[in-house]
Amino acid sequence: WRPTIAGSRCMAPGAQVDLISYLSGAGLAALVNFPLWKAAAIGQSGFTAQGPTFFARLKVLLGPPYKGVAATLFGMTWARAAIFYCADAGRDRMPA
Repeated sequence: WRPTIAGSRCMAPGAQVDLISYLSGAGLAALVNFPLWKAAAIGQSGFTAQGPTFFARLKVLLGPPYKGVAATLFGMTWARAAIFYCADAGRDRMPA
């Protein structure tokens, strides 16, 4: 079962909008961008990711603590999926 919405002006006639593709794309984007988000959060709090090399600092960003990671990834995923989906749905409702 795959949730879809029928028809879109910007797509071929009879095409389906696949909601799973919005969620999977947004989830992948959240997963890829999570280390960047964590680095920004560390920097804004006044701390620095310490390490002598780039890879040592990257290990800090990908390492513990993992508290809140699932909630953060979930929030980043549904927010991006909603933005992309609503942007496509809104484009269909705008006058040509």
